[in-house]
Amino acid sequence: MTIENSDAVIRIQMQKRIFAILIALPIALFYATNLGDYLYGLTGVSRQILSFVLLGLYLSFYIYHIIIKSSYLYFSDENFRVVIRFYLLNPFNSKKNSYEIPKKQFVKFRLKNTPPCGAPILLCRYSPSSITPAFNH
Repeated sequence: MTIENSDAVIRIQMQKRIFAILIALPIALFYATNLGDYLYGLTGVSRQILSFVLLGLYLSFYIYHIIIKSSYLYFSDENFRVVIRFYLLNPFNSKKNSYEIPKKQFVKFRLKNTPPCGAPILLCRYSPSSITPAFNH
């Protein structure tokens, strides 16, 4: 059995990129064309304020995913071992973890939610000498 959330990870990363483009285009248009002046005449809000509001929206979306600790998770129990790989989708933390545990020594696992954001932690029971980190960057 293999469990992974690569589709969700790809979706989140694409949302970040598309949202960045959707924010950058209007800001560029505010300063490169008369759109900023037109919107100022229409709404009374300067282009700088509009730019800061758009940047604030993007940063709040980006920080949201950092706070909730969006993660990649891969779990496989094929062959004679259990493989668990995970890493945070945080640009400041590129640490990737992978553990391989022989099936005979693997007892159980459970997910535990941690406060304050409720991000799940994978807890495993196994014989202490049986775990081998495959890579840890």
